[in-house]
Amino acid sequence: MAAARAWRTLGLALLLCLAGPATATDHWDGPAVTAEPAADITDFFAVALPGRQLAFILNVYPGATANTRFSDAVEYRIRWRPIRGFSSKPLRAQVDAALEYQLRCRADAAANQAMRCRLLRNGSQLADVTAPVNLPQGGGDQRLRVFAGNRADQSFTDLARVRLPVWRDEGMDNRPGLNSLAGKNVLSMVFLLDASQLESQLWAVVSETHGSGSKPARIDRMGRLEMTVFLIRDDKLKDWWNAEDSFNVDPAHAKLYRQALQNGLARMDNFEKALDASNVLDWPTPHPLLDLLLDDFLILNTAQTASMDSQQAGYLGIEKALVLGKPVQTMGGRLPNEDVIKSMLTLLINGPRRDEPNRGVGVHAPAKPAQTEFPYVQPPSQ
Repeated sequence: MAAARAWRTLGLALLLCLAGPATATDHWDGPAVTAEPAADITDFFAVALPGRQLAFILNVYPGATANTRFSDAVEYRIRWRPIRGFSSKPLRAQVDAALEYQLRCRADAAANQAMRCRLLRNGSQLADVTAPVNLPQGGGDQRLRVFAGNRADQSFTDLARVRLPVWRDEGMDNRPGLNSLAGKNVLSMVFLLDASQLESQLWAVVSETHGSGSKPARIDRMGRLEMTVFLIRDDKLKDWWNAEDSFNVDPAHAKLYRQALQNGLARMDNFEKALDASNVLDWPTPHPLLDLLLDDFLILNTAQTASMDSQQAGYLGIEKALVLGKPVQTMGGRLPNEDVIKSMLTLLINGPRRDEPNRGVGVHAPAKPAQTEFPYVQPPSQ
């Protein structure tokens, strides 16, 4: 009885500590983003496919319905730059500012919507594709193929469990969890590119949404998941963070972000406690991942490939290898079916040298897993 009461007390204390917006991928964000659901990025995936192909999936509008439309006032962008190497002190990707690819897409306002997307290299157009919205085969050709439409949400987690990562023991991930996002839909954009002409092996990749006007402002961005859920906790900082250029963070805000990230990372490390409530800390201060995370983009290694339906564990694998001083041997990026919540929480709570206990939540795949054939993500739930 006493032991059970102690665990309930600990659980309540932790729940109060973690109380706040629901926690899953990037569905819950700063006030400026949540006020603009058409520009609210829920997920971003980057995958190097066999056959020298590159695939991006950009999802927006959490909780979209069958009648939800893309906004013709929002421009959807994906940007990627080559990584020439990594520095060690601080640990940081050396991104080449002399070369940038962009996908820039905007939907029209017609009754039967279409999404127009342009592929640019340093501002010069390489491809121009118009894809009718909700057409399964999309539009385009071998250089660039585009799908845009209503699709099943690829996110998966148990919100009740993810709020309390500290009390997950070795067996928690083996107990069935409840996928809190099953049956939810999003507006999805899928891009398939010929990667044979890309000049580099390592790429820094980020997704963005921009408002309209003569000087369109960045509304949201997403590289790695959960940055404004687990780590950046202040609403004002969330809005600033989302409006930043991942390749050129405002120096006036950088100090605030660094402190917020350090606080968030220390908070994650401190979640693991022994039964006597003593701390079990695995990361030094300042946190080795601090500068890598400040530059918020996915790191994609195109020398390694994966099938789109794979559950291969590669998310944050490059960052973990860099911390350990090991060579980059994983694809990185992010796969739709990958249990990235488990990967992230296990790394940030346990440190880079302990894969056990894993911090999964008992939900191991989306309600409708991504498939091998374009457009990969499945039709919406009814």
